[in-house]
Amino acid sequence: MTKKSAPARPLRKTGPTARSRPTARFLLRFCILFAVCELVFAVGLVGSSTLEAVLSIQARGAAALLSWSGVEVASVGTQLVSTLGRLEVRHGCDGLQPIALYAAALLAFPSGMSSRAVALGAGLAVLILLNVVRVSTLYAAITFRPTWFETLHVAVWPFALLLATLSMWALWARRVVRSVE
Repeated sequence: MTKKSAPARPLRKTGPTARSRPTARFLLRFCILFAVCELVFAVGLVGSSTLEAVLSIQARGAAALLSWSGVEVASVGTQLVSTLGRLEVRHGCDGLQPIALYAAALLAFPSGMSSRAVALGAGLAVLILLNVVRVSTLYAAITFRPTWFETLHVAVWPFALLLATLSMWALWARRVVRSVE
């Protein structure tokens, strides 16, 4: 009597290349989504009344925060104005790049839409508030410590916003992965 062998199973690929495929897909999706967000912001928003409204809202938020902290300042359009100084909130100071980075990372990561929607809403609120704090501190720097302005504007705040953006996404992604395991 001969023993029949089981049909051959296809070999599952294991190893670094099989594990890196989801990472590669995520990175590809992320790059495409980030490019689309940047393109929409660059083509659709720059010079538009929508961008002006966003900048004005952020200027008003910064003026309110500064007034709450005891600094007398008013927002006039996209500017913060007082007898002490003036700061204009311009494109690039709008916080849209961290928002685009965060949105692209969220949308590229494999997860349910409800989880993404909650994370996107919370993340946008945090990033917008952080940008209002950023504009407020830049106004305070230009009025009270002018020598600090350039360092805060070019080095400290861009790094802080990037760190906050990546940290929020990493915490969310970690939570998503743990809920699947």
